[in-house]
Amino acid sequence: MKQESYIYCFLAAQVARVKIGHTTRPKTRASEAKAYSPVPLTLIGLWRGDKAQEIETHQKFEHLRRDGEWFELNQELWDYIRQMNARDYQANRSIAADILCVFGFDVPADIVEQLAVVL
Repeated sequence: MKQESYIYCFLAAQVARVKIGHTTRPKTRASEAKAYSPVPLTLIGLWRGDKAQEIETHQKFEHLRRDGEWFELNQELWDYIRQMNARDYQANRSIAADILCVFGFDVPADIVEQLAVVL
């Protein structure tokens, strides 16, 4: 059986940057990201996707890339993240709820509503 994989987006609001990454272990990745980030992170995106889809997303927003997998947040990227969350919210709401509750990530109210997460 193939392991579930996810695309995640963490917002570093202090610098208006979004990390777009891929993982098969979202809870572990969230824990690592929170532990190693010098600024607070907000989970703003989580949907099913593989490494190829991560690369496609990076290419789509190449014009916003600032450093590695970090991208400048603008309306275009924000709309894309919301669209992808909405597409897959039933599938990701359980894992997102676990990440939010266990690791205490900040999440914007509309994203909480979109993911149907009860904190």
